Amino acid sequence: MSLVVKLKASNGRTAVIGGDFDDFLHGESDYAHRIGKVDVASLNHHGYWGSNTQEWISILDAKILLCPNKFSYSSLNKDPFQKDEEICSFNSIKKQLYKGTRIFSAGDGSDAGLDAVVIALDNELTNNIPNNFKHNFVGVYSNGNYYEKIISLVSGGMIAGSGSYQGERWRFSSGKWYYLNSDGLKQTGWIKYGGAWYYLSEDGAMKIGWVKEGNTWYYLGEDGAMMTGWVKDGDTWYFMNSNGAMRTGWIKSGGAWYYLGEDGSMATGWIKSGSAWYYMSISGDMRTGWVKDGDDWYFMNSNGSMRTGWVKSGGEWYYLNSDGSMRTDDLSEGNKIYRFNENGSMLAS
Repeated sequence: MSLVVKLKASNGRTAVIGGDFDDFLHGESDYAHRIGKVDVASLNHHGYWGSNTQEWISILDAKILLCPNKFSYSSLNKDPFQKDEEICSFNSIKKQLYKGTRIFSAGDGSDAGLDAVVIALDNELTNNIPNNFKHNFVGVYSNGNYYEKIISLVSGGMIAGSGSYQGERWRFSSGKWYYLNSDGLKQTGWIKYGGAWYYLSEDGAMKIGWVKEGNTWYYLGEDGAMMTGWVKDGDTWYFMNSNGAMRTGWIKSGGAWYYLGEDGSMATGWIKSGSAWYYMSISGDMRTGWVKDGDDWYFMNSNGSMRTGWVKSGGEWYYLNSDGSMRTDDLSEGNKIYRFNENGSMLAS
């Protein structure tokens, strides 16, 4: 067992410098109660199994943990004398990260270009740990010394510049939002949060706007939430199903029919569907009855399809040319000649 030193500043701030110290002989559990809560602590025994037990970590409750190793790691083997496999150093330190504790290793400091990690025992615990340095906290099993769990950190914390990992929630970094699961790992793909769906790219950044998955397009609002129903992008309207998928073709909404092109955009004006022509208003709804386009009048059936030939409307007969336009000049049909008023209604012979 090596020497363990506790330091106390005049303002009451405290630090503990650990060593090759573990709990196989109840050393940590004994001294933890003598030392009590501190502000800064170095991990014992380089993070090896048997050290930095749940009792030691929770009683010290340090705001900053320093690991005298190439990187920050601790054991996934259960603590000495414990039956529960979940009671281990890695999980105990992870709970501290939830509370806002920072963890940083000697190797992290070297990689960050620091000659030494310096922490002042002042009221703010002023230090030179960079806020934007990316590193990891690793869980290791003693049998084979292989990595089992890794929490990605930024200066001791997930994403947030404060360097603290605070559990499953959203984080904002460099102008982008990320979502971290309960293990502190960035999520990717679809997630459901607060009743809404969000899409996270391969690097974990929350997407907004259009997203294509497989052959299906989705639209994510400015807040990242998946949109359903009518969506306006620029000057163009689109319609998204209840599952968020972009619709194409005919849809009925609010009692009216609309047509969405192959790119999902809502059509206005003339469209051809199958062998029939339809006319969509400036608002996109399908028109029926008489429609004026430019100087010409057209008649649309109750199903929206454009009529040609003879049509009776309001007790009057009209004739619609092959292009659907209403006729006003004379019509020769068979042995008869038909004449029409300027409003298109047929004159009595």
